[in-house]
Amino acid sequence: MTNERSIEAQRIVANGFMNRYSVERDRAYGAAASNFFDGSRDIYSVAGYPEALNIESYIGRYQRDPLAYRIVTAPSDDTWRKPFAMLDGATLEDGIADTEFVKAWNKLVQFDNFESDLLDDSRRSLWHYFYDVDRQAGIGQYAVMILGFDDGKKLSEPLDKGKGKKLVYVNVLNEFYAKVYPSSLENDSTNPRFGLPTMYEVNYGDNIGTIQVHFSRVIHVAEGGVLYGKPRLEAVYNRLIDVEKLMSASGEAGWRAITRKIIISSKDGYQLSEGTVTTDKVESMIHGLRDVVELEGADVNIVSGEIIDPTGPITQQLNMISAGTDIPVRILIGSERGQLASDQDEKHWNDNIQSRRTNFVESSIVRQFIRRMIYAGIMPLPTSGNFYLSWPSLYENSDEEQARTFLTYTQGISQLAGQGVERIAKANKVVQYFVRGLPADAVIDDAELAKMDSDAAAKVLADAQAAQATQLSQDTLIGGMQDTTASGKMMTEDMLKPPVVNSYSRVEQAAILEAAAMVAMAEQVLMEA
Repeated sequence: MTNERSIEAQRIVANGFMNRYSVERDRAYGAAASNFFDGSRDIYSVAGYPEALNIESYIGRYQRDPLAYRIVTAPSDDTWRKPFAMLDGATLEDGIADTEFVKAWNKLVQFDNFESDLLDDSRRSLWHYFYDVDRQAGIGQYAVMILGFDDGKKLSEPLDKGKGKKLVYVNVLNEFYAKVYPSSLENDSTNPRFGLPTMYEVNYGDNIGTIQVHFSRVIHVAEGGVLYGKPRLEAVYNRLIDVEKLMSASGEAGWRAITRKIIISSKDGYQLSEGTVTTDKVESMIHGLRDVVELEGADVNIVSGEIIDPTGPITQQLNMISAGTDIPVRILIGSERGQLASDQDEKHWNDNIQSRRTNFVESSIVRQFIRRMIYAGIMPLPTSGNFYLSWPSLYENSDEEQARTFLTYTQGISQLAGQGVERIAKANKVVQYFVRGLPADAVIDDAELAKMDSDAAAKVLADAQAAQATQLSQDTLIGGMQDTTASGKMMTEDMLKPPVVNSYSRVEQAAILEAAAMVAMAEQVLMEA
């Protein structure tokens, strides 16, 4: 039996373009994965796992299981938490933010220029639809954005180049509502869309019904593929069932432990009649407000259960789910662990989000959408011939982490400066980088700092020249003095002392040393002359 099913699975896979959710295919795959010992043991059947999965399976789990909901939404949430800025250019360095292309994008992305009906509360910014199609694509194999253009044509008709006029609405639908059938796939092998849908069958519900939509009015989004992607719940579906079984067993055990069991037995020499303890009395005590049942000649034993903590088994399942989804457990359930582990999880997760920004979101959602807007004539071509998405950094520290880093840097700079290194970093730049939320005038800019340095250096140089002039006068005076008293000697030594450098700021100290070196060089030149 197992060999026959394996051959059937190979035959189905070899059929080429087909709906991936073929029941036969999934049953064949499920049988191949669940059978052990030459088919004598079916693990899926014993454990209660479904042999075949479809879009209904994923939607049901997504709607009712908090873990499944988190697995689907977490990547989309963090990808779109901070939207990108559009630049006209192939790279960040070459990107320009004020071309006609960028202006058109910035206007379009808000999707509300107040020229439409102001009572229409169905419009959202494009960020909303981008996030939604990302999320819905993760429930099943794909999701679509249906684009409504003001071109006077039906959705089943092709969109003419440059005739889109304006974007009127966007509908986001998952695989359940937007069907792709093998008969609608392009079968011309010379066509660039070979193997892709030419038409979608879209179900808008009972009020509108099912309509045909031409591919030119659809943005098809599949993560991990072109036509069919991989559902985010597929690899961990069985583990989600295990967690639900553990949680439901724990809940049932708690209920059975809390509801006490009452055992009534007759004492020696007594015989309980049918009317002594009626079922009505017992049920009234368990479910109603009766607290006492009068008995004669009977022993009453109350049996209580024990609630077993399911944390251990559930933790193991969560670790398996984390491995299958590449979502760290801390990110998955929002718990805090040790700081080192948290930092590592955060970095790993941010790396994943950065990767999907580049490899999935940009290529499968944003670029497709912009190309369609250019084709429709709603947006101009980029001036540079390309565009760049500048995403905000995912690796910014929190204010607390930033403050700790700032303290570490300043302490290190202070220690180095104390060892004679007069100037190793611009203090204004250090403060500006590490301390957030400062007003614009709170940090001295480079021009102001340069002027302060220049003024301080000029002051110190003047002081040094004055001190040198005083020194020459003192030397002349001392040459004619013959005072040998102790007080006279002390007065002369005090007069000869150089200015106290430590009384100046570090900027002034640096200028003093520089001025002293210049004076020494000048003296050397004079002596050699």
